[in-house]
Amino acid sequence: MNTTIYNPANKRKEQLIDEFVIRTQEYQLIISDLKEYGEKDFNRHNLIIGQRGSGKTTLIHRIKYAIEGESEFAELIPIALGEEQYGISELINLWEKVGEILEDYFNFKDLYNKMQDEIDSSNDQHAVFKILQKRLENKGRKVVLFIDNFGDLLDKFSDEEINSLQQVLKTCSFLRIIAASPIAPDDLPQSYDSLFKLFKKTELHGLNIEEIRVLLLKLSESDDSKTAIDRIINQHPERIEVLRLLTGGVTRTIVSLYKIFIDNVGGKSIRDLQLTLDAVTPLYKHNMDDLPKNQQKIVDVIAKSWDATSVKDISKSTRIESKVISAQIRQLEKKQIIEKIRTDTKN
Repeated sequence: MNTTIYNPANKRKEQLIDEFVIRTQEYQLIISDLKEYGEKDFNRHNLIIGQRGSGKTTLIHRIKYAIEGESEFAELIPIALGEEQYGISELINLWEKVGEILEDYFNFKDLYNKMQDEIDSSNDQHAVFKILQKRLENKGRKVVLFIDNFGDLLDKFSDEEINSLQQVLKTCSFLRIIAASPIAPDDLPQSYDSLFKLFKKTELHGLNIEEIRVLLLKLSESDDSKTAIDRIINQHPERIEVLRLLTGGVTRTIVSLYKIFIDNVGGKSIRDLQLTLDAVTPLYKHNMDDLPKNQQKIVDVIAKSWDATSVKDISKSTRIESKVISAQIRQLEKKQIIEKIRTDTKN
């Protein structure tokens, strides 16, 4: 499983389905949502929220494969856009991409060419979208569009394009979006508020102890280390808790550190800590070195505090104004360097 932890889309379909042992509850909720709502409610969309490495991309592809494999979804066409869509910088590019995929893989003959002709003549995204709409209606098909890093894509669109997209998602009965984003809607620009009201949110929290056990056992099948993992789970369960605390329950990090568990079967939790720190130091040092100097100081203070730290305490330690720290903290949260805990007070 380690070979494609950063690109689950590169896994074979059968492999991804077999290895899909966590996030099953979230998967069932979204699948049930797809089955429950008919045509009049098809313009209800889903947003999967979770930090990087929490399993959003894997969940998206598992849902896509379910749509492909069930006769109940025969009228649906699942289209998954990759995490990085550098060719999509305007809303018209999104419709263009969908048309290209429909023509290449779903026998929508000359759809892409007709959309290109309209782009060349008018460059009107509304007209281009109507071509797409008409062809789908004629074929009696609907598109479920999977978009990873949805917030990054929206950041490329103008306010007018955001409004146009909102109207499409609000009124169309043939297009449904299942999107993923590491940033919650509350942390996105206010101009996105109306758009995200159309989405049902599913949050991916850190894995709990039982989920980590299930994941470790599945990982052990790939290298015949089940006996070793069974021994850790049964004789040293505290090591599972240490792993959860160190990783925050982030799936990708647990998978990355799995080998430490295997190489240190008879070890102690403190040895796990030492090996883990050694393994992740290059990664996190690189992340820290890339931060501006004020952000480095703020992260240093937070990292050395046992409990959550207030803006006031950070200001006192760094001698940086509170309003500057608040602005920098928002940036650090978006970069997923820190995590904010809501309280009753402003800071």
